[in-house]
Amino acid sequence: MFATIVQKWNAFKADWKEYQRLRRVAGRAWHKLDRLRGKITVFCDKNGEARERRCIKTKLVDVPKLNRLDDMTGSSVAIVPYNVYCPFFKGRDLLDEEVVECGQADCPCHAANCEYANAAKEYETASARRRAFWGSKPKTK
Repeated sequence: MFATIVQKWNAFKADWKEYQRLRRVAGRAWHKLDRLRGKITVFCDKNGEARERRCIKTKLVDVPKLNRLDDMTGSSVAIVPYNVYCPFFKGRDLLDEEVVECGQADCPCHAANCEYANAAKEYETASARRRAFWGSKPKTK
């Protein structure tokens, strides 16, 4: 009986080590995706004008606060980021089923967009492996 417990414990330790490796791989893929998203994003000024052409334009918008708890901070306005996307952009935050590379080869962000799409696919694969890991393990009593 003791040998069975030791054997199960060792199997669990090996599984845990593999799961931690999958978590690290997914985490690195997420950081890579976030870094590459920065290459295709530009911040707009107060007038909504961007100094260069990118796939995602982020503008900070003032939104009035509506509930009394928010008014306790002393400010009646919240600043919220608002994204405007290129019509050809197919990304994760647009709820597309799949991230697709941009088809506009003459766009100055085409190479960065392709890198972003590949990184998004890499992250989805790594994340799916991590999520499915414990489900693929046989149940033991």
